[in-house]
Amino acid sequence: RQAQAPPAMARAAAFGVVLAAAVFGALQLTDVDPAPLEFPPLRPLPPLDGPDATELVTVERLFEGDEAGFKGPESFVFNDDGSVYTGLADGRIVRLVLGEGEGEPRYEEVARTGEKHEDCGALALEPLCGRPLGLRAEGNGSLLVADAYKGLLRVTPATPAAGVGADAEATVETLVDSALEGLTLVNDLEWDGTRRVVYFSNTGRFPRNEIHRMLIESRPTGKLMRYELDTRKLRASTKSTSTARGMRLAV
Repeated sequence: RQAQAPPAMARAAAFGVVLAAAVFGALQLTDVDPAPLEFPPLRPLPPLDGPDATELVTVERLFEGDEAGFKGPESFVFNDDGSVYTGLADGRIVRLVLGEGEGEPRYEEVARTGEKHEDCGALALEPLCGRPLGLRAEGNGSLLVADAYKGLLRVTPATPAAGVGADAEATVETLVDSALEGLTLVNDLEWDGTRRVVYFSNTGRFPRNEIHRMLIESRPTGKLMRYELDTRKLRASTKSTSTARGMRLAV
């Protein structure tokens, strides 16, 4: 019979493991400077009655059962040809085929913002595979894409007329390179087609796969960026923002 360690020794060993894990975790956060956190007062939810209460009763969940493939859609956009596009957690930009009379809803890959790897979709591989977040239609068939790691991209899909599985490939052009401009987490964007200016957010000083540091720190380290498409000039706002995400132009 194998001898068992006394309970006191087992507890001491378990405590040592927990302590070592806590020290290791603390060492990983030595560059974090947390700000005092104050929660705003809770607001009551609006009453669910009247005609608005049943407005979403007929919502249909698409691609249910394919959570591994259709994972992490962040932003949806109608392109000029009427197609719907979104970006997924594994770096793909896909076109949704939802038209009536075309069978079950499906999606097809049109581009990747990073490299292809069998484990794309894992948080640790996002810098390699890319992580498209914000999408906007440029107005000429191309998509403007905010990739968390790559920067501001222009993706021109192959024409849908080419059909599913066609050999035509999309083109991916880097407009603002995160590595060259010192951007850490490009998140969302907005497109001013009249002035041909792209506004996008750099959420903070930590990348998306280390966003827990940003949440712990809770300081305004992000910036609103302005990129002129014709002159290729990039400017940053003078005022810092805290974890800026969604954007919309005021009209």
